[in-house]
Amino acid sequence: MLAQDRIEYCFSLTHELPDVEFKGPGKGRENPLFGRVVRGAMAMANRRGGGILIIGVTETVTGLSFVGLTPEQLVTWKHEYVADGFNSYTSLPIEFESLEYEHDGKIFLILDIHEFAMVPVMCVKEYRDKTNPKMPEDKCKIILSPGAFYVRTLNKQESKQMLTSGEVHTLIDLANDKAVRLFVERTKQAGIQIAPAPEDKELFAQQLSDWTGPTLEEIRSRGYWDIRIRPVTFQQERLPLSELQQLLARATVNYRDREFPYVTRQTPTIGLHWIGLENQREVYLQAWRFFQSGQFAVAIGTTEDWGDKLTCPYQGVPRPGEVLSATDVICNLTEIYGFASRLATTEVYRDERSVVIETTLRNVQGRRLYDRGGGNRFSSSSRPTAVDTIPYAATLTKEDVIARPRELAVEAASYVFDRFGYNPSVQLLSSIQSELAL
Repeated sequence: MLAQDRIEYCFSLTHELPDVEFKGPGKGRENPLFGRVVRGAMAMANRRGGGILIIGVTETVTGLSFVGLTPEQLVTWKHEYVADGFNSYTSLPIEFESLEYEHDGKIFLILDIHEFAMVPVMCVKEYRDKTNPKMPEDKCKIILSPGAFYVRTLNKQESKQMLTSGEVHTLIDLANDKAVRLFVERTKQAGIQIAPAPEDKELFAQQLSDWTGPTLEEIRSRGYWDIRIRPVTFQQERLPLSELQQLLARATVNYRDREFPYVTRQTPTIGLHWIGLENQREVYLQAWRFFQSGQFAVAIGTTEDWGDKLTCPYQGVPRPGEVLSATDVICNLTEIYGFASRLATTEVYRDERSVVIETTLRNVQGRRLYDRGGGNRFSSSSRPTAVDTIPYAATLTKEDVIARPRELAVEAASYVFDRFGYNPSVQLLSSIQSELAL
């Protein structure tokens, strides 16, 4: 069943998404509401990953209005009533789960529609809008047409009859993927071994196998952050190469009077399936690549290791490998998750439900935490770490990344600090975050 945080995110929306559709209040078989619900359910069933229908929400000129369902209306939306109604209009049963959900004292019905099992769902019976009793039936607006396939459109968030070649291609691709999986399963049952294809994780890793550059190699020679933000599924040309720079610029954050990632004041290098950039400004070293697959990789030098890059060195500059700025740990992670939050709203994750975020802190063995601002918030109880590499990886729902970047950054920072024998309170870490221009 749907996770609580995903449901809460749906109720924070101001518009529909590819996998979230809203329908107004009314009774279960009310015309034309039920026809529109059936159409939306078929469209979600024909979508990779399925989707959600929320009943009890109206659209106004100012946005969504969460009005809810009355008890009299809600009782007509029992699961078995809805399933029977779906089955009378569809070529195959639509698998779904239903949930009554309370929000702001009002009750809504949530239908979690599963994608089709093997064959796309087709409409088998006509449904017309009969709200005007004076209009002849053959003149009433058609909501469902026999023989039609309904899908979520590519350029506008709505459920409608499949008409364009792009929509046909998307649906056929999904059906083909399922047919291939079934073929593989049956060959295994028959004792025929098929060499496994590389997993998505391996394909993403292969994209970075030959990544090099002068600034990148400098960064890797000392302490640094090794970051990966990517979709779960690998598609080599998910995005046009020509759109990568503009998309990345839209997702960039600027919390400390410097961009993350650094992108707008230099022209990136263009590779076969990626764009990339290396930048060094005194102690701030950064190198990144952004791939058509949607994978973003960046290496960030730990600032306390690069005092020799300062134009005007100051007394007491740490030597490379001695310390790690605890403030920078929090700030870097806040930038990383803030950027991931914005990236998750772009076309990269249009057809994805999850975001993979991997943050690895490298070359840190023997270091101790220190407070770069000169305070003692960190140094008193922390100890030198015995580990050289601190990996932290998570596969998160897209909605969680969008809604909770600051909280996720604090969780990641707590994990890092624990490797230094230091357990700061969430309140302390959040207070340091509040110093950023979020």
